[in-house]
Amino acid sequence: MSEPKLDSSPLDTGQNSHPVPFSVSQQIQFILKELRETLRDRRTIVTLMAMPLILYPLLGIGFRFLALQQTPNSKLEYRLALATEEQANWLSTVLKSAEQLVEKPQAELIRPEVQLLVPNDESNFDLESMVVNSAADLGIKIEFGEWSGTNSQSLSSAKITLLQNQSSTLSRDVADYVSTRLSVANIEIIKGWAKQNN
Repeated sequence: MSEPKLDSSPLDTGQNSHPVPFSVSQQIQFILKELRETLRDRRTIVTLMAMPLILYPLLGIGFRFLALQQTPNSKLEYRLALATEEQANWLSTVLKSAEQLVEKPQAELIRPEVQLLVPNDESNFDLESMVVNSAADLGIKIEFGEWSGTNSQSLSSAKITLLQNQSSTLSRDVADYVSTRLSVANIEIIKGWAKQNN
């Protein structure tokens, strides 16, 4: 009986073999086969067509919502509480004159609507409690010196105390707004005095 012959040649491990690229006709056949399999499944077709129709409008609405959330409110309202009508008139004059002198980058921001809150009955009026209870964003105590009245020059002799609610971001913003304009008005008065004395 003869024994079968074994091939003792080394196995081809593929190290020296080069991959044979697909021909154009094979690539076209492969693409057509994949398209047929994809189009055969109705769920895949519905997903391919419906997902963009649902997803893109939802993304648009979501981005619009985020943009509106990040846009600052177009109408800011600052409520300033003062003890007397005279103080309110004086402060209004100073803020209006200082608004024109504020640097352009700050002036280009949204201008708030300033409400001056003055009590009808001064005897029961407490600035601190109004600020703490959020009835006002900022309380302003003004003590006039030698000069008084609505003249903006009286800033030189007026002692101004700002009462703010430290836990309120709005209260701090209002305090910054008022103190910036009071500083600008004060600097302008000093410049005027310097010109007069020179």
